[in-house]
Amino acid sequence: MNFVNPMADIKELDLKTQNYTMSGVNDEGSKSGDDAIKVLSADGLEVTIDFTVFLG
Repeated sequence: MNFVNPMADIKELDLKTQNYTMSGVNDEGSKSGDDAIKVLSADGLEVTIDFTVFLG
């Protein structure tokens, strides 16, 4: 038996490990297209950064 305070705000959370990939490859990750980050290096050259974030 569980007692729940009727004034409490209860939210269900997904506890599984999730990941989000940002990649320059068009069909990699959850978003289609190129969503990699493009930055300039100290000498002015453009660098494309692909990365994956694990949430969990």
